[in-house]
Amino acid sequence: MLKKELQTLGEKTEEYLAGWKRAAADYQNLQKETARDRETMVRFASEHLLRDLLPVLDHAKAAFGQMPETDNEMIKQWLAGAKHVFDGLKKTLKAHGLEEMPVMGEKFDPGRYETVGSRKEDGKEAGLVLEEARPGYLLHGKVLRPAQVIISE
Repeated sequence: MLKKELQTLGEKTEEYLAGWKRAAADYQNLQKETARDRETMVRFASEHLLRDLLPVLDHAKAAFGQMPETDNEMIKQWLAGAKHVFDGLKKTLKAHGLEEMPVMGEKFDPGRYETVGSRKEDGKEAGLVLEEARPGYLLHGKVLRPAQVIISE
């Protein structure tokens, strides 16, 4: 009888030890999953702010792309300073994971681009991006805003 009780206690001990090991492994897995979730949340926490800044980037890019030439030194210096600020902003946004999506000559991908037009162009296969109407942006490799493009027919 004592031998049987000892055997039963040994089995119970092993059962409890196995349960404890499973619980410890589950806890470690939960910690890893929580850390991954937290990292993802932190990476994309700025998503709404960055999405709101995209029109500002579009307008600044368009403004700097259409600046007329001038001989006025004061205006040249002011424009150089403004361009420096704009370049600094782009560099900071890039450091936070924002990058402009390359589009020219790419095959149309509905997950990355929106078609705003198409045209026939000799020597180009159908579905290639011919022109960018509005830039698209990626945030840590994920599409933040699709590019608007004109594609070949």
